[in-house]
Formats: sequence, structure tokens, C-alpha cells
Amino acid sequence: MKWKHVWIRRLSQMAIMIALAVPMTGYCEPPWSVDDPGVTPQGTLTLFKSYYRQHSWEETLHSLPGFSMVIGVSERAEVGIGIDALISHSPDQGRKRGFGDLSFSYKQRLLGALDEPRLAFAYQIILPTGNEPFTANSVEQGIWLTFQHPLGQARITGNAGFNYAPKGTHWVPLFGVVLDRAIHPKTVIGIQLTGHGPTDAQESWHFSTGVGIRYQWTPTLNLQAMIGKDISSARDEHFFLGLSWDVSTR
Repeated sequence: MKWKHVWIRRLSQMAIMIALAVPMTGYCEPPWSVDDPGVTPQGTLTLFKSYYRQHSWEETLHSLPGFSMVIGVSERAEVGIGIDALISHSPDQGRKRGFGDLSFSYKQRLLGALDEPRLAFAYQIILPTGNEPFTANSVEQGIWLTFQHPLGQARITGNAGFNYAPKGTHWVPLFGVVLDRAIHPKTVIGIQLTGHGPTDAQESWHFSTGVGIRYQWTPTLNLQAMIGKDISSARDEHFFLGLSWDVSTR
């Protein structure tokens, strides 16, 4: 049971990965784990590679590596798939290696011009294909709305929705907000706040915060990094380093 809780906490905070489980915060433009309403252009395949580390009082979890890809299937829609290799270690459980669950996602832009998206709908399903102790052992799903709006020289991005797992008894609410700003033509910095409701009667609301940066190295290659922590825990910290690459399929 403890390892399942470790896995849930790690996935609730993870940025960039489409391979997320309850509680999810949604796929987004990295490094933030708050979804945005933009979609990958039609005919473009975006590949993601990442390293993620989370440390708490009892254990440390690494993704080595995380991998996902998203492809634009129309001017207003994209689909994605993701999975990651994992290493965890703790004093009482030792070191464990394996793969996380496989996930599929779909996002549909609802409102806004192609170059200025404002509102989108997203759906995600997680299949229990991972190894113990990194699998949820049941199909899990999530739905959410995501928006984006200018705020002076910055912009605010947010999402709100629900996650559901057959082993649970109710839909778990989730939300996320990011405030970011370009400080250079190729560099964006931002702060985020994410949260999700209790997954069972013994839990309360969970909140996490982070600070991230995104650098456009080339027109098709981006580098991202973020550090963050669980607000309710003095030692539950996480670090993310990622790379994304856009490839034309035409």
C-alpha cells in the first residue's frame, strides 16, 4: 500500500509526462504540469524525453527516462501516448526498477484562433501495464477543461476537471494554475500551483507548487526545467529536466 501511495504522489506532481495516474494534473507544455489549450500542429510529431526525481521522508523516485509523444491529427486536435522507466529506493524496501503504466490522451481546442487558443477539452486514460510497485492495477481516467488568457505582459493558464479510478468511490477534483512570462525572445519563466481532492476518506486536499523555465534552443528543440515541493510536507520535493523536439511528418 505504501508503494502505491508513493506512485500516486509522484504522478500527481509530474510535469510533461502524458503517462500520469490518479491524481492527474494533465499534459501540458513543459515544464509545467498544468495543461494549456494549445495543440500540436497538424502533421507535427512532438517527442519528449525527461528526467524526474522526487524525494520525500521515506523514499526517492527517479524516472530514467520518461518518454512520450504527441501528434497533431487536425487543426484543432491532438493525440498522445506516454510511458516511463522508473527507479525507486527506500531504507526498508531497497531499490526497485520497472515501467510505469501506459497512457493515451486526446485534446480538442474549443475556442480561440489557431495562434491564440483560449479554451480546450482534454481526456486521458491510463492502462495498468506497468510493473509492481509502479502500476495502479486498474484503468484510470481523467477529463478536464483548460484555458489561457493574457495578463498584462504575462499570461495565466489553468485547468480544472476530475480523475476517476474503478477502485475509488468517486471522481477526484483537480485544478492547476500557471503564471508565466517571456523574459527573453527564447526564454519563458513561470510559477505554478496544482491541487487535487482526497482520493479516500483518510486523505485531505493535496497542494503542490513549482518554479520553471523553458528555453527555445532551436526552432524545433526546447529545453525545460522545474523545481517544486509539496506544500504540506517539508521534505517532499521534486525536480524535472526535459527536452522536446518537433518533427514534421509531412
